[in-house]
Amino acid sequence: MTAAAPDATTAPRRVIVFGGGQIGTFTLRSLLAAGHEVVVADRAPDAAFLRRYGRHAGPVHSLDICDAPAVAGLMASCGRVDAVILTAGMTGALAAADPAGARRVALDGTGTVLDAAGAAGIPRAVLVSSLAVYGAPAEADRAAGSLIESRAPIDPPTVYGRILADMERMVTSRRHGPESGPDCVLMRIAGVYGPNRFGHGSHSSILLERMLYCAAQGFSLTLEGYAEDRDDLVYVKDVGAALARAATCADRPDGPINVATGRVASMAELIDALGAVFATVDVRLKPPARPRPPLQRLPLDIGRLTGSLGIAPRTIEDSLRDYAREAGFDVAAEAPSAEATA
Repeated sequence: MTAAAPDATTAPRRVIVFGGGQIGTFTLRSLLAAGHEVVVADRAPDAAFLRRYGRHAGPVHSLDICDAPAVAGLMASCGRVDAVILTAGMTGALAAADPAGARRVALDGTGTVLDAAGAAGIPRAVLVSSLAVYGAPAEADRAAGSLIESRAPIDPPTVYGRILADMERMVTSRRHGPESGPDCVLMRIAGVYGPNRFGHGSHSSILLERMLYCAAQGFSLTLEGYAEDRDDLVYVKDVGAALARAATCADRPDGPINVATGRVASMAELIDALGAVFATVDVRLKPPARPRPPLQRLPLDIGRLTGSLGIAPRTIEDSLRDYAREAGFDVAAEAPSAEATA
């Protein structure tokens, strides 16, 4: 995976990243690698994680995005700012456990940041949403074979999805422009995985973390699920590259933008990919304690990701190989390609 080369008209930007967790950290890393100036803020910052994975050696501001004076004060202290990226939020599990807290962050926090950005004259805001807003596939999705990114949220089945759908509706209902607030780009993230603070993150992040760490250390692992379970899973470096590009490209991209791979991976394929990365893998599946049919999600439509942003997501095997190296594990040699052996 690589992001397309920045437009020739794109000068280095100054960007504020709100949220120093998994997605925010790798967004920060992509911005710095592209030569942009970055200010990072988080409610409970982990400076060591940001240094290791974000390559960030500067200060980290500690603030709550719902604290309007603090947010406005940070923006004022930065001088000219070209964009804000808002990655702060709660996972699906945390949102289910604390809907009021999740709603406060997603709606009140987003509104606070957008109000402050508008007052400061910041022209662009990039906001993290989720595939959870889609709910059940519509007929058009089934016909296309993917979740169409131009579709508005329709009846999400989870608390998390409903909260983010409300956030999206709030954002799209706001007036934007030089006098009323930043132009907003909504980014709907698929099941993200990759380096994280151990045990933190979404279900997909924790699942892939368990699988990779056990495989790397030669431990056996038994999981509930089916070999046929399928989901669209995206590596956090690709997510960071997409958010950074959406914030800094010369022309604001149309949104919402699905940040995914555009294909589904089964549990069997994940296990096979781990087998290609490590010498031996012992991951076993057992039927879920609560019987259910295999998970058969549609992939996400990624036309805007690859077209407007120029991001080509890497494969599961390449992502897991990179993830293992980032975590400090030895990996098996890559198998020669068909072209190399022809």
